[in-house]
Amino acid sequence: MNERPVNISILGCGWLGQRIALQLKSDGYDVLGSFRDAEQEKVLQNKGIASVRVEVTPKDIKDAGPSFWERDVLLIALPPGKSDDVLTIYPQMIQQVVNKFVNNQKKRCRIIFISSSSVYPNDGRIVTEKESPLHPAGQSGKAILQAEKIVEENKNVEALILRCGGLIGNDRLPGSFTLKQNFRSRGDVPVNLIFGSDVARAVSFLLICSVWHEIYNLVAPTHPRRGELYKEAARLQK
Repeated sequence: MNERPVNISILGCGWLGQRIALQLKSDGYDVLGSFRDAEQEKVLQNKGIASVRVEVTPKDIKDAGPSFWERDVLLIALPPGKSDDVLTIYPQMIQQVVNKFVNNQKKRCRIIFISSSSVYPNDGRIVTEKESPLHPAGQSGKAILQAEKIVEENKNVEALILRCGGLIGNDRLPGSFTLKQNFRSRGDVPVNLIFGSDVARAVSFLLICSVWHEIYNLVAPTHPRRGELYKEAARLQK
């Protein structure tokens, strides 16, 4: 078994990144998160998450120094966003991040990349990590798939790719999304969901096992129909 890492940087301490940071802290890891502005810094401070400023653009990275990049593991929880040119911008950003981390390492480079089940076709079929075709329906999914390849195919990186279903939690319920999309459209398709806390526990478990050069789908064991799920979630929030 490989040596267990002890210090971890998390790029993208948003809703999911914060949960991963707190879980890893409670499990004894030295965790350093990133923030982009004073408001986000205050949120992380209030939660007891040590952090430094890191701003990633398609062309460069602005940060407060090398401390963020000189760690045993870099966990990338940076979502692609929804810009019109996400297919160009997001892979460029991830490439910048990978290059920066590799260039600051004097030993093995270990990267955990938080991906998405959106890299698979949205046709309701059962998929597996090694056998199912990768045909993202949207631009965001295509951008994430490109980012996966950037991380996984770098010969200097020991990569772990985690393809997560739709993220939910006590403060992030599916009913919150009903205003953003018409759940009657393709309402008979099963959906993949996972609690943010379960993703965090999975990351901690995989670190203990020292699993690298692998891809895992992370979703809940039940897959309700989209229409049924959103209707029930909306009812509970009334």
